[in-house]
Amino acid sequence: NVPIARARLEPLGVQVFAIEEDDPQLPFADGQFELVINRHEYYDPAEVARILAPGGEFITQQVGDQNDSDLLALFGVVRDEAFNLETAAPELAAAGLALTTRRECLTVTRIFDAGAVVYYFKALPWEIPDFSVERFFSVLAAIQEKIDEFGYIETIQHRFLIAAKKIN
Repeated sequence: NVPIARARLEPLGVQVFAIEEDDPQLPFADGQFELVINRHEYYDPAEVARILAPGGEFITQQVGDQNDSDLLALFGVVRDEAFNLETAAPELAAAGLALTTRRECLTVTRIFDAGAVVYYFKALPWEIPDFSVERFFSVLAAIQEKIDEFGYIETIQHRFLIAAKKIN
């Protein structure tokens, strides 16, 4: 997404930075930002606290560990790392941020066609890195059989939101 962001934003005067999860320090000064917004991406709580100005705010909306867990289980994928409101909030508090909003939501998405499952996992290759129709044909056929019988299958969508403020 970085090349797309650069192509669209840099002509508008917005500088785009590529941040890697394994790079521990963000390329910004201490206290540089009054607002940091993060959606569905990795963040380091200590780095967020470092770059926020006193009174600055951090807002993040994340995909939780229960997201698609029922659908992924059909393909033999089980997440072993907990990531949800109850794990993320204490990490931000420990970094010195005061939590102002905490919300979590589990919703259901209905899938009406096995082809939609194929499209979904092709669009999100990190969910099943070795996904292919050939490899999972029998699973996809079983999903389509359930859809034919019941009209759809359902999967859980898990999201959470945290807003926090740097006090000092």
